[in-house]
Amino acid sequence: MTLTMTNTLLVHPDRGPILIFGGDLTNETKSVAHAVLSGKQAAMALDTFFQDGIDAIVPRLHACLVGQGPALSMEIYMGGPRRFRNPHILSYGELNTDYFQFKPRITQPRLLREERLRSFEEIDLKISTNLAIREADRCFNCGICNQCDNCYMFCPDMAVIRAKEGHERCINYDYCKGCGLCVVECPRNAMTLREEKL
Repeated sequence: MTLTMTNTLLVHPDRGPILIFGGDLTNETKSVAHAVLSGKQAAMALDTFFQDGIDAIVPRLHACLVGQGPALSMEIYMGGPRRFRNPHILSYGELNTDYFQFKPRITQPRLLREERLRSFEEIDLKISTNLAIREADRCFNCGICNQCDNCYMFCPDMAVIRAKEGHERCINYDYCKGCGLCVVECPRNAMTLREEKL
């Protein structure tokens, strides 16, 4: 039996060991992101196979998709607390960029042209730890609340309350009129507004 997933191929012959192929062997796109996805997919598939059998792999992995896929969430798979986050993957236009300062992308240092002709050294050089941290700090953390309290400060009805335990914000629906100011002022689009069906 052969099970083909996005970046992983699982072959289970009638006799013999289970074979897993991943990364460059199964995908024309050769990138680190695809290699990580392939490894994660293989780990989840093998774990599910040994726990529940081969027929459970596709539904279990499908339940772990982030947005429309192909990204998988190990947090969802493991049943961690972040599995309750909104699975929607944000676009740049959905962020409130008024609250962010522009930080230019770091240019990766490269080997001098003359050196490239004389050696087989890596062309793209390593960046320092400080530069790597600075580049990572450019991340918007889309969809993740960082407790900026904009929702709390802008709510005209004082309906946004801080949870007693943890760092979550809750809405007191006895006071909320559904104006949506909290959602509009959230820099990272960590809040959503939806119409309730009565």
